[in-house]
Amino acid sequence: MDYSQFTNLYSLTKTLKFELKPTEDTRKLLEKHSIINKDKKIDELYHSEMKPIFDDLHKKYIKESLLNLNLEVETLQEFLDLYQEKKTK
Repeated sequence: MDYSQFTNLYSLTKTLKFELKPTEDTRKLLEKHSIINKDKKIDELYHSEMKPIFDDLHKKYIKESLLNLNLEVETLQEFLDLYQEKKTK
C-alpha cells in the first residue's frame, strides 16, 4: 500500500522542553543554607498571612472605586451598541 498520499499534508509544530538540573555542588549549597526549607516557609507565610491581607485590600479598593461610579442607561446602551457593532464585523 502506498502511504505517500497521507504524508506531508499538514505542517507540524514541535515544542522543545528544557529542564535545569542542579549540579552536585548546587545541591550541597542549597542543603547547607536550607534554601528549600526557607522558601517553603516564605510561601506558607505568604498564603496564610499576606495573601488574605492583599485580598482584603484589593476588595476594599474595588468597592471604593465602584461606589462613586455613576453610569446612565443611555451611556451603557451606547457601549452595548458599539460592542455589538464591532462584534459583527
